[in-house]
Amino acid sequence: MIENSDIQSSDSTNENLQGKYDSPWKYIIGLYFKDFMSYFFPEVFKDIDWAVPYEFLDKEFETFIDESEMDKCLADKLVKVRRLSGNELWVFVHLEVQGGYDPSFSERMFVYHYRIFDYYRKLSVGRSDVASFAILGDLDAGWRPKFYEKETWKCRLRFDFSTVKLIDLNNPDSEENKIQNPFEIAVRAHLKTKQTVNSLQERKQWKIKISKALFKAGFPRETVKHLFNFISSVMALPMPLEREVVNEIKKASEVDKMDYCSLIEQDGIEKGIEKGIEKGIEKGIEKGIEKGMLIGIRGMLKLKFGFEGLGLVEEIDKINNVAILERIVDTIESSTSLEEVRNVYKNMFSNQPGTGKK
Repeated sequence: MIENSDIQSSDSTNENLQGKYDSPWKYIIGLYFKDFMSYFFPEVFKDIDWAVPYEFLDKEFETFIDESEMDKCLADKLVKVRRLSGNELWVFVHLEVQGGYDPSFSERMFVYHYRIFDYYRKLSVGRSDVASFAILGDLDAGWRPKFYEKETWKCRLRFDFSTVKLIDLNNPDSEENKIQNPFEIAVRAHLKTKQTVNSLQERKQWKIKISKALFKAGFPRETVKHLFNFISSVMALPMPLEREVVNEIKKASEVDKMDYCSLIEQDGIEKGIEKGIEKGIEKGIEKGIEKGMLIGIRGMLKLKFGFEGLGLVEEIDKINNVAILERIVDTIESSTSLEEVRNVYKNMFSNQPGTGKK
């Protein structure tokens, strides 16, 4: 059993315990934008013409953001929607998910709002406007930015934007409450991760509880997969505790007579490595072991680091040295950051002339 004191020995470990919010939030909003608006901004949801396809404009939005600002929020989206009422035919919806206190947040919301407005004004997009919305995911009940204003010599500017504070949501902890929207799961996972930075055992229990609530919610199979990936990415745990989570889910599968494991595909770690080794033995070649280890490493990266971990797959897939792959497997077990894993094979290549890539 891992005690809390064992996981607070370094800054990198503490940083890992904060959870990985950015990529998962962007991913889940991209998949379930309609559910996002319905859950967080129901009045706006009712005024969107959902019969007309909405359009994500992430590439365009990237041009509005300064490079120095990219790490200041967990997720940002720009979506073009058709409005049902009012004079505006199209609305460019600007979404921000903010994880913590930022004294410049309100100003940033105003700047992005104006940049979007000015960009599409110059393009003469017809009757259109911009609406900005923010999700505040921190635990500080006193921090509630809702507007930006400034005044000089009676020249006054005020910009208001809509916000939702996650800690204000009526999101009961009991598994008995019927879950109807995917973002109920996302909010639970996010808040419980924030609340368990110093208690990994407690986080493990909440990860199991939220996962079970997800499985019983009655969502379509693909939705369950996507949400479990969100949970896995946000509620980061050391590998030993991740295994305990998987074991508990396996037990729940037997009790409920449901194949939860096939939904979450967590068996890929052990099965991938075992399959590769068996294939190598059967054929008597190292290639089988290598392929199986690559499959296993992909599973381990996804389980340990979520979607962010898959960013190393392309690099690691080029490695054809079993010794280096074995070292990567060992490092993933004990690492607290992706940089530690990347350094393993970079250092080994630099120290071992002759070890190559495909």
